[in-house]
Amino acid sequence: MPPVPSTPDAARSEGGDSTFEQFLEFVPDAIVGVCQSGHIVLVNRHAEELFGYEREELEERELDLLVPERFRRMHPKHRANYFRRPYPRSMGADLKLFAVRKDGTEFPAEISLSSIDWNGEQIAAAAVRDVSRHRESERERARRKAFGSLEASSQEAVERLAGAIEMYHPENSRHVNRLASIAAMLGTRLGLDAGRVLLLRAAAPMHDVGMIVTPGGVLRKRGKLTPSERERMQSHTTVGHSILAGSKSELLKMAATIALTHHEWFDGSGYPQGLSGEEIPIEGRIVAVADVFDALLSDRPYRLAYDVEQATGMVAEESDTHFDPTVIDALLNNVDEAMALRG
Repeated sequence: MPPVPSTPDAARSEGGDSTFEQFLEFVPDAIVGVCQSGHIVLVNRHAEELFGYEREELEERELDLLVPERFRRMHPKHRANYFRRPYPRSMGADLKLFAVRKDGTEFPAEISLSSIDWNGEQIAAAAVRDVSRHRESERERARRKAFGSLEASSQEAVERLAGAIEMYHPENSRHVNRLASIAAMLGTRLGLDAGRVLLLRAAAPMHDVGMIVTPGGVLRKRGKLTPSERERMQSHTTVGHSILAGSKSELLKMAATIALTHHEWFDGSGYPQGLSGEEIPIEGRIVAVADVFDALLSDRPYRLAYDVEQATGMVAEESDTHFDPTVIDALLNNVDEAMALRG
C-alpha cells in the first residue's frame, strides 16, 4: 500500500466525519493512528477485525495494547525517534514485527508508516498486515524443497543400504518400511519439526544395517544364544554406526545415531553404551518402540505374531524400563493410526 496521504482538517464535513475517514473504511489494510504520547487516535474497521477489538476499546488507549509484552520496553524510544524526524515523513512496507490480538494470540505483521495531520496534530498512521499465512507458505515451500533435495541426494543411498539388509535377512524387508512409517508418525505426535520427521522416516530403515556382519545362523537361531553369539548379535549396533558415521549428510548422521542407540534401554540396562533416559537421542528412543511394536505384530521363525491388544500390552509393560514413557504414550494414544500405517 502506498503511504497514506496527509489530509487537512478542512476536509472534515459538518457531520464530524471526513472524506478521508470514509476512505479509510475501504482500505484493505488495518489502519491504526498513534499520537506522540503513544495513544491510539485513529482506527478503521479492518483494524477492529484484525485485532479483535471494538473501535471504542482502542481509541485513546496506549499502543502497547497491540504489542507483545516482550517488545513494549523499546516502543517509547522508537516512537520518540519517529516523531523527532522532519515532518512529514513516510516509510514503505519495510517494518516487520509482531503484534498481539485481544485474545492474546500473536502474529507476524508488516507495517507501512506515514506522518499525517489529524485534528491539527501530527500522528503516525500505520497500515498493518497479518503476514502469517505468507510465512507459512514460505515454510511449506522450504519444506518441499528440502524434501526434494533429500530425495535427490540421499534416497538412493538409503534404498541401497536397506536393500543390503533385506537381501541378507529377507523377513526384514517389509518390517523396515512399516517401522519407518510408525516412527515418523510418533515423531510428529511428539512435536518434532517436519524436516526432522522426514529425516527420521528416511533414516529409520537403516537401523539394523550392521546386521550384514552377523552370521545367518545367529540371526535365525530359535534357541537361547550363547554368550559369544549374543555379543556378536549386539555388535550390529556399533558396526552399523561405523558404516554410517562420519558423513556430512544430516540423513546419514541421524541414521548412524539410530543404529547405535536403538537398543539402549530407558533405565540404562541396554547396549552398547548403557545410556539412560534423555541421554538416549529421541530418534533412538522412537525407533526402539516402533521396532519392537511392529516385530511383535509380525510372524517370526520362532513364534507367530501377537494380536494388537497383546502387542500394545507388552510394550506398555516395559514403559519406563525398556522404553521412554512419552513415546509409549504417543503410541498408545495413536494405535489405530499405527495399525493403518502397517497396511
